[in-house]
Amino acid sequence: MEILGLFIALALPWWVGMAWLGRFWKARPGAWPAWLGYGFFTGMLVTAGVMVLVDALGFALNFWVLAALLALLGAGGWRLQGAFPKGGRASLGTWERALFYLFLALLAFRLADLLLEVLWRPLYPWDAWMNWAPKAKVWAALKHLVPFVDRETWLRTEGAYTMENFFYPPFIPLVQTWVALGLGRFDDVLINLPWWQCAIALGCAFYGQLRYGGLGPLSSMAFTYLLLSMPFPDV
Repeated sequence: MEILGLFIALALPWWVGMAWLGRFWKARPGAWPAWLGYGFFTGMLVTAGVMVLVDALGFALNFWVLAALLALLGAGGWRLQGAFPKGGRASLGTWERALFYLFLALLAFRLADLLLEVLWRPLYPWDAWMNWAPKAKVWAALKHLVPFVDRETWLRTEGAYTMENFFYPPFIPLVQTWVALGLGRFDDVLINLPWWQCAIALGCAFYGQLRYGGLGPLSSMAFTYLLLSMPFPDV
């Protein structure tokens, strides 16, 4: 069940986001990779919003209930969407095609390297360890989004928790909580898999947006490689 829950936690938000974004893309080059990339970010925002809403209504964060709600949202989006966004194929010369696939292979290698980094490195002992993941660990264990407050408020408030930077926004811990709920346990490594997905989605959205704006496929792929080869995806 862990593997099934993890797969659903990683795939379902992406599917939901794509379900509601297809209608906004015209049939132009770059439409489908842009749709794919933006779909991930939209789906994660929707997932976090559903979690906050369910908690605000006083219900526990049960993974399968949340997944069912998201599936209903996704099904509604696909039903209303109609046709898939499509883009035309650009013709490339022999050397351009070779360079295009070279950059694509380099991107695949880069993404494989990032995946191994996520899987092999424990939770980084820095801001993620001190201020982001602790919220997710508490929320996943209690299945409620209990508040984090300053120390003075914590001393006189029952049911609240505290940490140094309690005021950090909740989105990242909500994503980590979602994955932990899918797993059925908190895993310092696997809760970070959405950040690997984020790199894939960023590349798709960036490439698609460049193509959608009129840039050629080779130039778009080269700039996408330059974007994802920078060190910041490793953070």
